[in-house]
Amino acid sequence: MALREIEAGTVTTDNINDLKVDIADLEQEFSEELSAEDLPQS
Repeated sequence: MALREIEAGTVTTDNINDLKVDIADLEQEFSEELSAEDLPQS
């Protein structure tokens, strides 16, 4: 969805803020999964 908005030139501050929230949620999920798997830190 985000890519289509960028291509269509309809990106707004609200869209970007939504993306930042989505990214933060993903980072949280990944960090939880990584710690749950107890992977060695590189």
